[in-house]
Amino acid sequence: FTRTGEVRAVELLVYRESVGSEVRQKNFLNQFVKKDVKNVKPMTGATLSSRALVKEVTRGKALWQIFYGKN
Repeated sequence: FTRTGEVRAVELLVYRESVGSEVRQKNFLNQFVKKDVKNVKPMTGATLSSRALVKEVTRGKALWQIFYGKN
């Protein structure tokens, strides 16, 4: 995250499922950078993986807000 709470980068460290590996592609992961997660387009064939990444980036933003955000 940047100092203002925007997503700087998303990196997928391990992916062990047999389907949905398209979410590892840079063009998908770059959708999160400095954008609202509501604008992320899920990958065809990787809907559950796409949703999981959106959920975790949203969780990360919430944690950033708690620890570093201004109230």
